[in-house]
Amino acid sequence: EVQKLDDRVGVVETSIATLTAQVAAATVPTYGTWTPAFLTGSGSVTYSHQSGNWAKVGDILFIDGKISLSSESSSGTVQITGLPEPIKSGHKGIFSFHYANWQYLYAGLTGYVDGSVIQVREQHSSGTENPVLSNTSLTEFNGWYIT
Repeated sequence: EVQKLDDRVGVVETSIATLTAQVAAATVPTYGTWTPAFLTGSGSVTYSHQSGNWAKVGDILFIDGKISLSSESSSGTVQITGLPEPIKSGHKGIFSFHYANWQYLYAGLTGYVDGSVIQVREQHSSGTENPVLSNTSLTEFNGWYIT
């Protein structure tokens, strides 16, 4: 009986040590930089600034970015590309936008991660639609998603 109890205690101690190591590894953040870019339905954009930072804790990736344009001749969809990692299948993420010099924005920008891009949408009272860039559009954003 004593041997069986000692064996069980050893198994429990090993399980606790393994779980502790896994939790510690999951909570140690890693950091980096990335370069966000716009991908539009058609046309092109020229950048005056592109920068981004990321921090990962466990499977949650926190990102921020800034994109400034010096010229554009684009239309259609607007996506932000270059994400450090793709989103976990079945998830969307949460993003906040600060922006200036976008055309025809009535209620603001919204976005969600779809695979390895952020889909940028114009939010208004009847839903969402493709936003319209201008030659001097400034976009700053931050958010998080599960990888």
